[in-house]
Formats: sequence, C-alpha cells, structure tokens
Amino acid sequence: MKYFFVFLATISSFLTVAPAGVEKEQKLLDLIKSNLTSHMAPTDLKDNTVLIYLDLYQIVDVDEKNSMWTVKLWVFYYYFVPSVEWDPEFYGGRTKMTFPKETFWTPDIVMEDLIQSLSVTTEQQVIYSFGLVSAWSSQTTVKLSCHFDVTAFPFDEQKCSIKFFPWSSEREHKLRHTTNSSADSMNAMLKNYQEHDQWDLKRPVVIEQVEGANWNPDSVIMHVHLKRRPNFYFNILLFPNLVLYALSALVFVIPVECGEKVSFAVTLMLTQIVTFATLSEIFPESSRGFPVIALFAGVVTTHMAAICLLVVIVVNLHFMGDSRKPGYLVRKLTSSQFLWFIGLQPHRSHGAPSRSSNPTKVGPVSTQNNPQGSLDLLDENQMQSVVDDGNENVWRCFAQLVDRVALFIHIIVQVGLTIELYIRLCTA
Repeated sequence: MKYFFVFLATISSFLTVAPAGVEKEQKLLDLIKSNLTSHMAPTDLKDNTVLIYLDLYQIVDVDEKNSMWTVKLWVFYYYFVPSVEWDPEFYGGRTKMTFPKETFWTPDIVMEDLIQSLSVTTEQQVIYSFGLVSAWSSQTTVKLSCHFDVTAFPFDEQKCSIKFFPWSSEREHKLRHTTNSSADSMNAMLKNYQEHDQWDLKRPVVIEQVEGANWNPDSVIMHVHLKRRPNFYFNILLFPNLVLYALSALVFVIPVECGEKVSFAVTLMLTQIVTFATLSEIFPESSRGFPVIALFAGVVTTHMAAICLLVVIVVNLHFMGDSRKPGYLVRKLTSSQFLWFIGLQPHRSHGAPSRSSNPTKVGPVSTQNNPQGSLDLLDENQMQSVVDDGNENVWRCFAQLVDRVALFIHIIVQVGLTIELYIRLCTA
C-alpha cells in the first residue's frame, strides 16, 4: 500500500511540473515572436549590422573552358537583437530555441558571380539566449563565374573571388565579416578544408571587408588563390610532345632508299595536329591570355608541315636521275670541299672515257672496211651510260646536301623554340 502512494505522488509531481515547463516555453516563444518577424528586419538590430561568417570547405571543380568553378562553402548569416535576450534560469535552463527556416527575418544576401546553386543544406534557424539570431547556416555548393588566365598552362595560377553583398531593402544595413579567431579575423579558418587532387590552395585565403559608398552597399569578398598541380598534364601531354618534337630530327637521318622518310614526317605532323585538337578542348575560346603551349603547338605543327614539304623535295631530287641535267650551280655545290665539314663526300665527275681508258685499241681502218672513214670509234651506248650515271650521282649528292643543311637548320629552330617555350612559361 505504501508503494502505491509513492507511485501516485510521483505521477502527480509530473502532472504539476509539465504544465509549468510548457508555460515557460510558451512565454519564451511569445517573447521571441513579439520582437521578430519573417518579413522585416528587427527594429532594434544591434549596430544595424548583419554578420557573415565564411569558410572554404572544398574546391569541387575548375572548368577553364567555360570560365566556371564549383566550390563548397560554409556560410552563416546572423545578427544580434537585444530584445530577444533571456535568462536561461528563468526559462527552465533553455539556452537556445530552434525554428524552421524562414520563420524569422533572413538577410537578403547574394553572391555576385553566382551561376547556379547546386545544393544548400539548411533547415533551421536558431536563437540563443544572449540575443544572437542565426538566420542562415548552411553548407552550400555553388557554381560561379571566373576569368581564368591559362597563359602559363600547365604551370598556371588562378585567382578567383566570391563576393557577398546585401540586396534590395537590406542595403541600409551594414555587412561585416566575423570569425572565431580574433587574431586572424580577415582570413578564412580552413579548419575542414579538403584538398583538391589537381589544384593546390595557396594560404591564406584572404577575406576582404569593403565599405559601401554612395549607392554601393557593403560587401565581403573571399579571395581564393589556386595553383595547378602540373604533374598530370606535364607527363601526359607536354613531355611526350616534346620528345616527339625532338625525334623529328630523325626525318633527315632516314635514308631515302628505305621508303619511310615521307611517311615518318607526315606521322609526326599528324601527332602535333592531334595535340592541338586536345588543347582546344581544355582552354576557353578566348583570345585573351592565349596559352603559350597552344601557341607552341601551332608553331611546331607549321614547322612539321614545312619539314614534310622539304622531305618531298629531297626525295624528288634523289630520284631525279637523267630526267634533268644538273646545272652549273648544282655541280659546283656538290663538288665543293665544304661538304667535308657537314659529313658528306664531294662528288667527283669522271666525264667520258678517253682513248687510253678504252681497253680496245682501235687503229686506223681502211675505207674499204669503214666507208665513213671514222677513226677511233667509241661505242655510243657506253658513252651514254657514263653520262647518265654521272647525272644521277650529282642529283643524289645534291639531295644529301639539302637534307643535311635542313637538319642543321631544324636543330637550331628546334632548340630555339624549346628555349622560348621555357622562358615564356617562366615569365607568364
């Protein structure tokens, strides 16, 4: 029986305390709702100021071709209202109250370069006992526009900014940035930042406070400085093409007789064209800040086209034969001692065979056996063979000369373009 009365006493205590707790919570709700509305700013907004807290969480994507980048941010808008302060002891120890989003006034703050808001995780507004109203707290993923300077690709650095400013009726309110660290109040905290596999974030991430003037409202700007990690593009794109460009000198070493000289040159030119097409898919369609590597690829493609033309000329010279008689200048060049200095042997013209060189002596013949009265006859077929063989050797020697001189010019141009590429990439 004793335990029964104890049970009744416990039940009655709950029944008496619960209404008191509900009553205190209702009084707190009445206090808050009497001073805050959903459609206008509080009349006693402290210092007429809206505070914004920003922090960078992740660089999701950088799209240079379309001049866009996607970023994930922590964004908090809050303000102080003295009229909603309360003593937690008087209201059952409550230090905060949670409400659905947009229950109370939310500052109309926008991002200047916003293209698309991909995701926003915010469901609640929180009011604290010391008068702080957390009107907007979210982890938001947004796509923004940014001008990218890809001149030094793939060793480029990009600077983008995210500008927040009040819109419409909130322009008369001050917008101030705040952070949890008083010693570093103008830099992002980056406590939970996740590194990107292609872009390195340069610290610190500066947050600039811009005072409004005339009709321009206050604004808060987060400056993000990114540096590309070049390993991927260097190993996959730049280095292989530099190697192929270096191998293009072999075009002038391959003998004409093997039949692969022209095809090798054309293959190298097509490789450079494919590289040019690949780069066009990466870079924005803009003439400002044209990439050095794309300019280099264009020049190399033109160079390879000139090599193809030159190789065709060399092959034609090599097989010229007796179809055209070598001129004085061609014979002069092919017999010059200068050829020794470039690794070629000068051509020696032996001319037609003389009487002494003819193994068959032909003496005087009587007119009875030789009606024409010819003396010292020479076989015409033998003479023609010697002359044809001399022309063919002259053209082959001249083709080798053109090939060797083109090799030296090619090496000079090749080294010069490579050095120019390095200098431009370093100074871009």
